[in-house]
Amino acid sequence: MIKPTPSLGFADAISASTSKIFQCKGCSRRSEFWWVQLAVLIVSLVLSPIVGFLLYLLTIPLTIRRLHDSGRSGWWWGIGALLKVGVMVFLVYDIYEIYEILMATGSNDNRIGFEVQFMSKLIVKYWVYSIAIAIYQVTLLVFFCFDSEQIENKYGASPKYVETDNA
Repeated sequence: MIKPTPSLGFADAISASTSKIFQCKGCSRRSEFWWVQLAVLIVSLVLSPIVGFLLYLLTIPLTIRRLHDSGRSGWWWGIGALLKVGVMVFLVYDIYEIYEILMATGSNDNRIGFEVQFMSKLIVKYWVYSIAIAIYQVTLLVFFCFDSEQIENKYGASPKYVETDNA
């Protein structure tokens, strides 16, 4: 018979997470994931966003383990990383392109119409990027809220559900 174990409390969740802080293999429970996310949020609000970002980097393996617990690949986290890196690359390229246009056109009266057209394309482009990232974030949030799989999946045994003897 498969039986769920009680949810982890705050201290147990932090302890479970820090004991395998660099481990991407295996699974992590919802309670472990959400308690750690709350702790990271509070620390980043109290101390600084830089500390929060560093703590966020340390929670990447936990995020991957949480995805594993619901039967999903850790590459779901990787998709978001690639999306965000892509946006940054395009942003740097677009800033360089704006600089080149401004240097080439000088102070022409014709430049204003071209700038408006170029900027409207940029606004649409980054609006589409923002929508794509928002859809991805909501999808990931839903995945994080799914319960653990009751049986062992290809990523390991469920830390929540244990098999008990009917004796």
